[in-house]
Amino acid sequence: MERLKDKYLMSPFVARTSMAVFLLVNILFVIKYASRISVPVAVGGVAAYLLIVAACFYVSGRIRRPVILVGILAYSAGMLFVASMVPMETLNVDRWEVITAFWNAVENGEYPYFAHACNSGNPPGPSPVYFFLSYPFYKTGLFQCMALMALWLWVLFVPSRAFVSNRHRALTILLFMCSPVLAYEIVTRSTILFNAVIFFIWAVYFVRFPLWHPVAVIGNALLLGFILATRSAYVVPVLVFGFYYLSSRWREDRVKIVLWGLVAFVAYASVFALLVLIWGLDSFLTCNPFMVQSEMIIPMWLACLLLGMSVAAGLVSRTPVMAIWLSGIILFVSGLSQIVLVSVLNGFHNAFVESHADITYMLLGLPFLLYFINARCLAGRE
Repeated sequence: MERLKDKYLMSPFVARTSMAVFLLVNILFVIKYASRISVPVAVGGVAAYLLIVAACFYVSGRIRRPVILVGILAYSAGMLFVASMVPMETLNVDRWEVITAFWNAVENGEYPYFAHACNSGNPPGPSPVYFFLSYPFYKTGLFQCMALMALWLWVLFVPSRAFVSNRHRALTILLFMCSPVLAYEIVTRSTILFNAVIFFIWAVYFVRFPLWHPVAVIGNALLLGFILATRSAYVVPVLVFGFYYLSSRWREDRVKIVLWGLVAFVAYASVFALLVLIWGLDSFLTCNPFMVQSEMIIPMWLACLLLGMSVAAGLVSRTPVMAIWLSGIILFVSGLSQIVLVSVLNGFHNAFVESHADITYMLLGLPFLLYFINARCLAGRE
C-alpha cells in the first residue's frame, strides 16, 4: 500500500515540536504524581522515562511486528492487573463515576444531565455519544479497559499507509505504550486518550477527502457528527479541516463540502434532538452538556479565542496533514491555557500540585502530535 508522503509529516521542525510537547506532557505527569512520594522519586522517574524514550528510538528500527504485538499483549495484561489493585473508589479522577451516574439515571428513566457523581458531585459533562461508547465498560465495570482501548485503536485502526515508514509506525506505538500518561489513564480509569484517538483516526482518514466518492463523504460526515457528540473540544479539528477544504478545494469539491457539512450537522443535532424527544425541551434547556462544559473548563472569551485560532489554522494550512498537526497544537494549547488561567488566578501550586486545574486536558491533542514523531525527521535527515 502506498505510504503517505507529505512535507509536513517529514518536517524536522514539526517532528521536534511534536516531540517536545509529547515529552513535556509526560514529564509533567511524572513530576506531579511521583513528587507526592518524594522529590528524589520524581527526579528518578523523569530520568527513567527519558531512558525508556531513548530505548524506544533505538529499537524502533529493529523490532518486528510480532514482537510489538506480544509486547502490547503483555503490557495490556500487566496494566489491567495493576489497575485491578487500585479500587476505583479511592481515585480522585471522577470520569468513571460520572459515566456511572449518567447511566444509572438513564436506567431509572431520569434525565441524565440532572445526575451527579456520588463522591465528587460533578454532573455529566461530555456529550451523549461519549456515554454511549462507555456503556459496555459501565455494564462490566471494566473502565480501565476503555482507557487501554486507546492503544489498541491506534494499533488496529491507524492505517500503515498513513506513516512514512514501518519504523515511524513502530516508534509511535512504542512511545504510546511506554508513556506515563497512558499508564495514568488506565489506572485512574480516565478516558481522554480514548476519545482523542478516535478523533485522530477520523482526521487521518479525512486526509483522502478529495479522492472520495460522495457515498464515502456521507459516511465520513455521519461518523463525524456522531463522534463530535462526545466532547465539544473536538470542534477544533473540525473547524481546521472545514476551513482548510473551504479555502483550498471549494472550486473542485464544493458539492462534497456542502454535502459533508450538512450531513455532519444533521447527525450531530440528531443526538441532542433525541434527548429532547425523550426527556423534553425544558429539561434540556435547564441542563445540557454545553452548559456543563462551558462552566467547568474554560471561560467563554478563551473558548472564542481558541475557535478563532482553529479557523485561522484551517485557512493557513497547505495540506490536510498540516491541518492534523495544527489541530493537535491548538488542542494542546486549549488544555495548557486552562492550567495557565487557574495559575494566574489561584497560583501555580494550587493549579498544578493541588489539582485545581485538570492537567489531563493537555492530552486532548496528544495523539495528533504523536503521529508526527519520526526518528529520521528528528535527526534532520528528511
